[in-house]
Formats: sequence, C-alpha cells, structure tokens
Amino acid sequence: MVTGGVYYLECAMRAAVQVEFERTALEPAQSPAELAWYYRPAEVFLRQVIDARSQRGLWHN
Repeated sequence: MVTGGVYYLECAMRAAVQVEFERTALEPAQSPAELAWYYRPAEVFLRQVIDARSQRGLWHN
C-alpha cells in the first residue's frame, strides 16, 4: 500500500505542470503581527488555531 502511494505521488509529480513564479521583494512589516509572521510563522499559526478552536468551544477550558 505504501509502495503504491509513493508510486502514485511520483507519477503525479512527473505529470504536473511546472509553474515559474516571479520573485518579488517583500515590503517591510507594517505591524507587530506581520513581523511575528516573518520570524515565527509556525508559532503564530498555532496560536491562531488555538484561539479559533477555543472561541468555537471545540476545546474544554
């Protein structure tokens, strides 16, 4: 099963269209939140997930 999945992924990657993206310079951070995204993106993302789940009542406090 694992071998079949790896084979499928490899075939899909070979068949996929390669897209070239233009590199653009990032503007300086406008707020402390943007600055946090530059230096600690994983931590900021996890905090947003925890806040969203706690507001929806998915986690017990």
